[in-house]
Amino acid sequence: MRKNLFLVTALCLLISIGTGYAQPTGIKIKQTEDSFEDTKTVLMDGNKVKVDGVAQSALIKGGLSIIKRDLQISRITTELNLEQFTKTDGKKQLSVIVTITIKDDAGFYIDRGESLVLLVDGKRIGLSTAGEFNVSRNGTRSSSTNARYTIAEAQLKSILAAKTIQFRIINGGFMEKKEETRDKEGQYFEGSFSEKNTEAWQYFYDSYIKA
Repeated sequence: MRKNLFLVTALCLLISIGTGYAQPTGIKIKQTEDSFEDTKTVLMDGNKVKVDGVAQSALIKGGLSIIKRDLQISRITTELNLEQFTKTDGKKQLSVIVTITIKDDAGFYIDRGESLVLLVDGKRIGLSTAGEFNVSRNGTRSSSTNARYTIAEAQLKSILAAKTIQFRIINGGFMEKKEETRDKEGQYFEGSFSEKNTEAWQYFYDSYIKA
């Protein structure tokens, strides 16, 4: 009996390794159904990305603040997660959910429109949002915000096949709408995907989109 149980466990482990379906450490998946609207949502959580140049700009990139004449670096957490939303008619909408949390006297407002830009092996992919949601701002002490960016499955597949993935999230709180992109230096976050970030997206795609 124990031998059979061991064989079954080992077989399941081999299958999970072979298919690449093992859930990455730190990644959570939340599935919800709305019986009133007849919709389903699968949401990834915990895919933290590293923001580069964190000390280059006083308000945005570094979240630096002067408190009692001391320089303090704000704690910034940025996540790029995936979401799949199934509508009443069965059609699926795939999105990137950007989540930014800042503590210690700094703020960030995600801009409407094309405010998430990806460089995928050097090729530009611009994604747009209708605006922020689930926003929480506590004066100048802390803030958190989210934005949803619809993405085509073909675009996601090209990202997963890429060797390098870079991103830029454009801030909407401190810019004049007449400014050109070249004049918005310091008013955005930039970073790159690590291997772990790509594996998290691949897991979500294999398990919930392609499946």
